[in-house]
Amino acid sequence: MFFSVKTAIKIGGKSYFPCICYVLPDTLVPTVDKLVAEGKARKYETKVYFQNGKVLEKKAVVKESLTTKKGKKVKNETAPVVAEETEGF
Repeated sequence: MFFSVKTAIKIGGKSYFPCICYVLPDTLVPTVDKLVAEGKARKYETKVYFQNGKVLEKKAVVKESLTTKKGKKVKNETAPVVAEETEGF
């Protein structure tokens, strides 16, 4: 389990800050449950991440289909390079 606090708070001599997801140890479960009931903390089943003070939601990844351009096709042909021999060098 994980938890985060809504305002800066000290629990058991350790400071906890908002927008950080902390691991919930067994020793803090009753305290965090009390804070959740008071509306000062939130509990999570999985680790969450924050951006601008809000929890980032994982969205389903959508695969983009590749489209080809319609119209004129361009051929990339290279001309053979002919090496000329120069005399005197």
